[in-house]
Amino acid sequence: MINEQTIQDMVPYKWPEDQDDRLQFSMDLKMEFENFIISCPKLKNQVLQTMQKISEEAPYLDLIELFTIDKEKTHKLYKVLSSLQLNNNTLIDFKQPVSNKTLQKLISDSYRLFNRSILDYQCKLIFYAKYYKTSISIFKKSINQTYIDYNTLNFVCSCATKQCLTLTRLWKDYDDAGEKYKKLLVSLQKLEVMQKPDDLTHYFNRQQLILIYTLFSLMQCEQTIAIQLGEEYLPFQCSPIDPHFEEQTEDFTWNINGFSQIRDYFPKLAHKLNKKMKHLKDLPLFTIQERIKIYQFTQHQLGYKKIDDIHVDVNLQQQIIDILNYRQANCEIELVLLVANAKCYTQILYSLI
Repeated sequence: MINEQTIQDMVPYKWPEDQDDRLQFSMDLKMEFENFIISCPKLKNQVLQTMQKISEEAPYLDLIELFTIDKEKTHKLYKVLSSLQLNNNTLIDFKQPVSNKTLQKLISDSYRLFNRSILDYQCKLIFYAKYYKTSISIFKKSINQTYIDYNTLNFVCSCATKQCLTLTRLWKDYDDAGEKYKKLLVSLQKLEVMQKPDDLTHYFNRQQLILIYTLFSLMQCEQTIAIQLGEEYLPFQCSPIDPHFEEQTEDFTWNINGFSQIRDYFPKLAHKLNKKMKHLKDLPLFTIQERIKIYQFTQHQLGYKKIDDIHVDVNLQQQIIDILNYRQANCEIELVLLVANAKCYTQILYSLI
């Protein structure tokens, strides 16, 4: 049966890297779209919308003119892609610059992994290219279908991003029928409010659970960042997270406990998570001491560490609390990244206790 999904399935996740190959592929695809309109005129609007979306979000500049329908709109990353075509990324004020080759691959990977989309918040993150590159690389490692199937992957990503409408609609293709997913949903809901998940080893092995909970935490991090950077979202339906100190977390740390447990099963993923921490330390704006205090105050708010003497500015405290509870805080991107990732690593630790 021919429908809207048929049209969407015509769009590739990965476009040819060679420019000549890409041009030929694109021209063939455009002809397929035109023939589709002739054979299925009722779906003409959907075809034109799909072509316009390609012109606004596909990862190469040379696709814009070929697929543009609305001449008043342009690609979301037009300036960045133009700088790549000119082989001069000094035209853009990158906070964490990378090479042109790395930048192009980053845009292409992001487009492919997020279901052939470039979201508005990602257009802002691209200026922190080292951080964003590591984030995308971690996401690639965490969705390895050797360990968790496609249905479970989409289910976890959807549960993790349900507050952010533009994210959660990317992961809607799953079937949550069955006892396994009901039990998993309860555990993910517990982890969302910083409680230790239930024992699900009857349904998943230890390796799968580590990957599931890490993926959930990573996507919650993406959701936090996306909402703060302007994506469409729903008000937080749960009560604000109150500090509920767990005694067993006092001596449970990332360096000693978290990293080693993930490394035992997924060594490359563990090292990527450590690398992401390094890029967070390289963010401009805050000093080392300020970053440490922000991280500690965030963990304190999440009940992970009871620290009575954290000297954080009152306004900064409120911004952190707003970020954690999905209220747009109107603050610097650097603060959003620090808080969202402090929450992410804390969530992973809760899942490993």
